[in-house]
Amino acid sequence: MAICSKELCTGSTAMNVLKQAYLRVEQSFLQPLIYALMLLTTLPVHKLGLLPQDVDYNAKAVSSSLHFYPLVGLILGLILWALCLLWLHLFPVPVAAGLALLCWILLTGALHLDGLADSADAWLGGLGSKERTLRIMKDPNAGPAGVCAIVLCILLKYIALNALFAAESNALPALLIWPLILSRSTIPLIIISTPYARKNGIASPISTRYNMQAIILSSLLCTALLVLTLQAIGAALLVGCLMVTIGLRIAMLKRLSGYTGDTLGATIELCELSCLLVFCANL
Repeated sequence: MAICSKELCTGSTAMNVLKQAYLRVEQSFLQPLIYALMLLTTLPVHKLGLLPQDVDYNAKAVSSSLHFYPLVGLILGLILWALCLLWLHLFPVPVAAGLALLCWILLTGALHLDGLADSADAWLGGLGSKERTLRIMKDPNAGPAGVCAIVLCILLKYIALNALFAAESNALPALLIWPLILSRSTIPLIIISTPYARKNGIASPISTRYNMQAIILSSLLCTALLVLTLQAIGAALLVGCLMVTIGLRIAMLKRLSGYTGDTLGATIELCELSCLLVFCANL
């Protein structure tokens, strides 16, 4: 009996250790990743039932999700790659490029395009005023500058994808995955180095608490993998994204004294476009 009791006690202790380990993994990895996916994609990850109801913890989890943004880009890129393999098998290149771009937009819910449109309208209509620019950004209606920005961005992406699909079928994974990873890797760097322009907003919880070391580590890891896998082209992609990010950050600070969720969305869109154009320049 004593032996059985000891075995049961040992088994119970082992189960408790495993349960605690799982809870730590869930809180430090799964929940922040789900928050990142919920914020940046339309994937129905909220149905997994891993999110807590506590509001304070939600804010902490959203903030701690920043260093998972590159992983979100990888997940989106892999999904898009799988879909594009199907489209290229079934349709001519121009049609496949159009379907790829459609899936690209649907996977993100056009959230970043909305940020690009709002930023374009606000910058043109703000007339140099921070208050006026922020007010226009909150207007749900799209003005001519916003419409032009969306049309030009989508058109250039389509032309680039069409050219790349026709010329670089063997490099399809890199063409689709790296623009999504790099563009989302720039967002944590802006957030940790730039104040938030509003008192509250969609990006407000993210701007309050974050894991600086994890963000820097994920950025360095992405940079190393990029240069190791694509070498000179990878370095060109990195330079292109950094130029776009630094230029937009300077514009944000000059006009708004900080960033907003819309300007982050615009950064993602323009970084994606810059990556595609760099790939096209190396055909």
